[in-house]
Amino acid sequence: MEPAHDEQTGLLTRTQIADRLGVKRPAISNWVRRYKDFPTLVSSGDMKLLQEADLARWLANRTVPQQQLRNGEQLGTNLCRSTSARAAMGNRGRNRSPRGASPCGSRGTGKL
Repeated sequence: MEPAHDEQTGLLTRTQIADRLGVKRPAISNWVRRYKDFPTLVSSGDMKLLQEADLARWLANRTVPQQQLRNGEQLGTNLCRSTSARAAMGNRGRNRSPRGASPCGSRGTGKL
């Protein structure tokens, strides 16, 4: 059983991150391998966790490649705006974002 998000530490599992961003779990593992600037995961027992604020900063600093932009997304759209918009539209036919908020947090909180 997966532990709940720890509000005090702001640590999330890869599954929790995927759910909040409206992507599948393997996408997170791909990002960890593919992007050298992806935030560092911390170990807690046999689990790998990520600081929520670190992920929010990473998403805000990454733009969607031009060939991957969707209708209505402009050149320069960052992953925060892109994943937020896709979650709001019901990514893959369902809205997987539990809060329906920006994955990069509101008002710079760094909370997903």
